[in-house]
Amino acid sequence: MKFSICLFICALSLFKEGKLRAQEPIKKEEVVFSVIEGEPSFSGGDDSLKSYVLSNIKYPKQAIEERVEGLVLVYFKVNSWGHVFGVKADKDNLLSIEAVRVVSAMPNWWPTKSVGMPSVFHYILPVQFKLEINDEL
Repeated sequence: MKFSICLFICALSLFKEGKLRAQEPIKKEEVVFSVIEGEPSFSGGDDSLKSYVLSNIKYPKQAIEERVEGLVLVYFKVNSWGHVFGVKADKDNLLSIEAVRVVSAMPNWWPTKSVGMPSVFHYILPVQFKLEINDEL
């Protein structure tokens, strides 16, 4: 049996637009901006992000045995230093655990700015897990 892990980079560009991000609670020393200048970026862009995820994610053995497939939406934030934090998934299953593990281990991103100041950005990364039957088995 062959399996694959797909990233929806087209969908990714829809999710990473500021339209879907939520406001964070205001801390005493934080300033909240409603307009941002650009968006955070993974070093090397979307192609590098896809390559990072595909090379680091492992389809869980139990999920293969149980033929578990599906789309996992991984929610995370990129802070003003480019650190990924607040990683969580929309589901609670074996696939989500693996997707969250990989995103949590991501290297730093290039942060975004608002009015010239680095700011926090909310991001959603869709990861599709799909098993394919290989006729050659």
